[in-house]
Amino acid sequence: MLKGIEEGTENINIDMLIEKITNIAAEKAITTYENRRKEEIKYLYDRKLRNTKLLLKHYKDFKRHVNNSIFKVSNVNENAIEILEELINSKITENLFVESISNSVSRTNIIISHINTMINIYEAYSKQCGELEVRKYRIIYKRFIDEKRWSIKEIAISENIDNRTVYRDINLACEKLSVFIFGIDGVNKF
Repeated sequence: MLKGIEEGTENINIDMLIEKITNIAAEKAITTYENRRKEEIKYLYDRKLRNTKLLLKHYKDFKRHVNNSIFKVSNVNENAIEILEELINSKITENLFVESISNSVSRTNIIISHINTMINIYEAYSKQCGELEVRKYRIIYKRFIDEKRWSIKEIAISENIDNRTVYRDINLACEKLSVFIFGIDGVNKF
């Protein structure tokens, strides 16, 4: 017991100290939880954006794989979102990502069909938004979907823009496409 402090006052001070410590600890725990949650949301968003870019980058390979396969798909019980979510939740490299889709003709066919549908939806969306969004659609189409292999320079010349603008438009379009391809979960940026 401290000199000059009565026992009743000491209990009040200890209770106040305990309450302050508890409040500080609770605030710190909440802040830590919120920060971790934000990091998790950003991580998932980044993975979906990365996977969108990988799907587009390897679109022609996937399509070739389906077209050249011996086995044709007639009845498939999986859907694109389930397959894509499975790929997002597993921490795999780009090569394994591509390989895991390519290993199954039926899964590849589902993904190709889903991408085709989402590209068509993005085209319709871009027409409603105006010329800037239409340009982004054309750039994505030329770079990843069109049978002709377009270089960044060729796209820039055809659109009368700088190479950096092509890259920027690809990134912005991929953000939009990520929402279309992965659904509402693709919306949460961070």
